[in-house]
Amino acid sequence: MRRHIIIFSSFVAALLSMSACNFLNVEQIGKSDIEGYYSEPSAARAAVYGTHNILYGLVDKYVILYPEIAADCVVLESNEATWDLYQNFAVTSDDEIGAMGYIWKNSYQTINNANQIIEHVPGLKEEFPRDAADLDSYMAQALFLRAYAHLCLCLTFGQNYSYTANASHLGCVVVTKPLSLSECPSRNTVAQVYDQIVKDLQAAIKYFPEDYQFNKFLPSPEACEALLARVYLYMGKWSEARSCADNVISKISLTQRDNYVVMFNAMKAPEKDEMIYSLNGIQQSSTAHKIYWKNEPKARPSVKVLNLFEEDDIRLEVLSSSGDDVVLKFEQEDGQADPYANIPILRVSEMYLIRAEAALMLGDINGAVADVKALQERARGHEVSFDEVTTAEDADVLIEEERIRELCFEGHRLWDISRRHKNIVREADHTSTVKELSYPDYRFVLPIPSVELEANGNMVNNPTSNE
Repeated sequence: MRRHIIIFSSFVAALLSMSACNFLNVEQIGKSDIEGYYSEPSAARAAVYGTHNILYGLVDKYVILYPEIAADCVVLESNEATWDLYQNFAVTSDDEIGAMGYIWKNSYQTINNANQIIEHVPGLKEEFPRDAADLDSYMAQALFLRAYAHLCLCLTFGQNYSYTANASHLGCVVVTKPLSLSECPSRNTVAQVYDQIVKDLQAAIKYFPEDYQFNKFLPSPEACEALLARVYLYMGKWSEARSCADNVISKISLTQRDNYVVMFNAMKAPEKDEMIYSLNGIQQSSTAHKIYWKNEPKARPSVKVLNLFEEDDIRLEVLSSSGDDVVLKFEQEDGQADPYANIPILRVSEMYLIRAEAALMLGDINGAVADVKALQERARGHEVSFDEVTTAEDADVLIEEERIRELCFEGHRLWDISRRHKNIVREADHTSTVKELSYPDYRFVLPIPSVELEANGNMVNNPTSNE
């Protein structure tokens, strides 16, 4: 099966590399080639796993690192040149072999693969009715993957949802079908992108068979609801965010304190933990592991992060090794095996934090504090009091700081700063030349790759100044 997956990934990558207009085309070799591939249900299954293979590379190499390095919680070593442009907000459209170019290209590879699955599953169901349940699950997973890739693009290349009153500013290109060579689409508004993401996730939930078996390494109804909770949070739809997060919490429990650290270890994690959706890195190298590797880290937790913890907080154990400040969320003790990491995308802890923030915005301070309290008591192993939190402002600071403590280095921080309309403020230990970036600023998003701008006359770049 793995050989089948790799062949499919390479096939689609080859199609994409021959684009005449932009990264978005997938029919360059001809429709008959793809039609021939989708001749049996096993092809759809391989296509789903092949899409996961592309997504793993995208997230592990770029999506989980960029929003941390461009924010205030990661300190790069002074000789780490790969990410220097990103921590100093000096990226231009020409950096096509860096994070900017690959987030654009690989996200659309993921979307294009998903679109092929979505297009061909109905025909396969007609021809192979006995496989209808399996094919429905492939459709559901493809819809989830398409939604997640669109979200990655919109966060990276479009300002936060509330940047304009009605989210009318530009996001990414919404692509919901295989494109022909002659098509050169333009960017959709952020509102339109988020609307499509919500539609895809809602549709995915309906496609999953009733007896679908939860697997934390694959999309699931729970993963769809969890991602919806995040999307609704970003949109400021508080009731919907709270409801989705609550539904997920009712189905999947928090990892207990004793298993908290090992949960992040790719080889030792328990079969059941609070991971709702995690990318399986087995047999794949990990960029996140290499950058944070405890023996020779290229990036470390900043003083800003470390100062937020009390001494008895179990989460400090994933930020320290033998007295050295390091990030262990992508670590493993691997013996003779090649090191790899499982990349956390959605966790139940995030659902508690989403529910807390939504509750606060709906006027329920006690409910907001209760969810933070649950995370704090799990982390510290004893009862915690928040008697000093008496106002909405106090609770808001509490939630923001708890999001840093719980979700640091998992690809959230820049998006949290941006959607809260906060400034990026870095401590003196930070190696960047830019110590502060005031919101709003054009540098909160990346430019569109120049190869796309040159090939597609309908593509509009992001501003290159605040004027």
